[in-house]
Amino acid sequence: MCGIAGFTLPFGLSEKERCDRFGGRLRRMAASLKHRGPDAQRALLLDGLALGHARLSIVDLVGGSQPMRDPASGVTIVFNGEIFNYLELREPLASRRAFRTRSDTEVILACYLDRGIDCVLDFIGQFAFAIYDPRSRTLWLARDRVGILPLHYAESAEGFAFASEAKALFASGWVAPALDARGVKQTLQLWSPVVPRTTFEGVSQLAPGSVARWSDGRLETWRYWDPDLGVEPRAQLDAADAEAELGALLEDAVRLRLRADVPVAAYL
Repeated sequence: MCGIAGFTLPFGLSEKERCDRFGGRLRRMAASLKHRGPDAQRALLLDGLALGHARLSIVDLVGGSQPMRDPASGVTIVFNGEIFNYLELREPLASRRAFRTRSDTEVILACYLDRGIDCVLDFIGQFAFAIYDPRSRTLWLARDRVGILPLHYAESAEGFAFASEAKALFASGWVAPALDARGVKQTLQLWSPVVPRTTFEGVSQLAPGSVARWSDGRLETWRYWDPDLGVEPRAQLDAADAEAELGALLEDAVRLRLRADVPVAAYL
């Protein structure tokens, strides 16, 4: 796992002003997530947005550093997780784009530049990411279909902030740590709060299978995926065919999830 964090800041500040006023806050956020990403912690102060990343290296150990920025458009990403089908997604894009790394992070960036935030529909994986598009001054957040990886956010008079864990929002001073009684009750009854609520006041979580857009001081969220429970039964599929198809699907799922540049293991 990795850790991501960021927050909005005023437009038009010089690089020195951004560093003096917001550098310490961003570094504290990234440092609070070091346990999620012990291999590297990096921060980037853009015009209008601060981004931080704590990395646990899995794919492209050298080239996959973040935040990652597209030099032509300025579009920048911080990403936690893994896109298991990134090689299949990369192949058709490689004829139109020169990739600089072997990382799945750059594949997400390339997919976004190719088809916008709808690219999330193509991803097989577990992920939470933030993409900042300076061309429209838009911040995008996305979370995987079933919410394997966390993504928290907070709104205030200052603007908008997000992080993998609430503790990073507290470290930044964006919100003060205080329990949300209803969120705690839901956790005790249901194992976790009902999204978007969390156990902390002023902190929300992006729902699984959802994207969020922050632009012009407004937040919009919507679901890009819901489980399809209305599948018609396949009357012509006998038990042997069903067994073979299920086996093939499981083998393919495991094959995709074994891709890594480090040793892999399984919990039993």
